[in-house]
Amino acid sequence: TYQVIYFPGQAITNEQHIAFSRRFGPVDPVPLLKSIEGYPEVQMIRREANESGRVIGDDWHTDSTFLDAPPAAVVMRAIDVPEHGGDTGFLSMYT
Repeated sequence: TYQVIYFPGQAITNEQHIAFSRRFGPVDPVPLLKSIEGYPEVQMIRREANESGRVIGDDWHTDSTFLDAPPAAVVMRAIDVPEHGGDTGFLSMYT
């Protein structure tokens, strides 16, 4: 069973991101994250190299498990990634 689908080299708009996400079910905003203006379904997680403070998601975690009904899927896209680091790892806990 595959649980991560990867589409490299895609340059999509916010509208296309939302439309693609809706193919998997309803798209709900994450209440703890700031949405992109005009696109409440799209949240941006961004950190500049010179920023200090807490790093969001720097440890292993499962997205949105604090919700009464956690999402069945998460759709992510990277817009600007560093040349080194910035990796996202995936781990299956399916048994």
